[in-house]
Amino acid sequence: MTLEWTGERFVPGAGGAAIAYEHRHRYLVAERMAAGRQVLDLASGEGYGSNLLAQRAALVVGLEIDVEAVAHADAKYQRDNLRFVRGDIRRAPLVAGVFDVLTCFEVIEHVTRPELVLQEARRLLRPDGVLVISTPERKEYSDARHFKNEFHEHEFYEDEFRAFLQSAFPCVEVFGQRLLTTSALWPLDPPIPKDLPAAFLTGTVATADPAEGLPRPQYCIAVCGGEEAHVRERVDQSLSLLVDPLQEWIDEYDQGIEARANLELEVVDLKAHTDLLLSIKAHHEEQIAQLTSEVETLRIRLRELYKSTSWRLTQPLRATSRLLASLRRQGF
Repeated sequence: MTLEWTGERFVPGAGGAAIAYEHRHRYLVAERMAAGRQVLDLASGEGYGSNLLAQRAALVVGLEIDVEAVAHADAKYQRDNLRFVRGDIRRAPLVAGVFDVLTCFEVIEHVTRPELVLQEARRLLRPDGVLVISTPERKEYSDARHFKNEFHEHEFYEDEFRAFLQSAFPCVEVFGQRLLTTSALWPLDPPIPKDLPAAFLTGTVATADPAEGLPRPQYCIAVCGGEEAHVRERVDQSLSLLVDPLQEWIDEYDQGIEARANLELEVVDLKAHTDLLLSIKAHHEEQIAQLTSEVETLRIRLRELYKSTSWRLTQPLRATSRLLASLRRQGF
């Protein structure tokens, strides 16, 4: 099965490299928390993220309301510890208090009455479980770009998002995420250090301090729990950078651009061919119109001839001529 990309949900291979890196990074962070645990992926969509979590989790359940997406995920991702269930994340058809980790990435902004999602998250989590949730940060995602996402019901500013989560979870740790352009440079001669510091460029000044070098986040990701100790033990406070040494998605995106360029060239060729055919058609139509006009002129001249005096006076001669011709054919 294939799942159509509409722009509302993430589908691998569609939408460009940026969205692919953003989603992969979120699930990579969640994978570490999910290792050996029972995990619920809320609004699992195409199934991509649930499948990633299942690489390390004891069990992953993907909950999705769209029946076509559930069928697609079932067919595409098959693991013994992975299953997909159809249901509304505001009223999940699942037993309470059985999950260690809930993931909810780029979902809450699509939901009417999002507070019901938080209530369900609390119901479904074990007492020491955590919710890992992300959403676009409205100031950077929409306001700064003068952009409106047609699929979003409500977008959160950072402080609004934090307050919203704290209404259901006493402990909330918020992180920022944004796609950055990077260039990797590292030592090749031993000993190679395990921790390589990153340099962040602000204007013309390079700094190793992320607080000075990083821009405002475009997305907020929060880890939420009932107690601070439960959240702290799951959270890595260090800077997380996703590196794709194979440039997998960028190459895929470039291939897509090349394919699009080739298609555009084909469209140009087809348009030129179509214009030529239309020109030939127009020329033929002009010739037909001219011939039609000439035929009509001949018809008028024939009608005038039939009405003329000379035609009437010569009619007996034409009749005699036809009679003689007939007699000759009969051998007289």
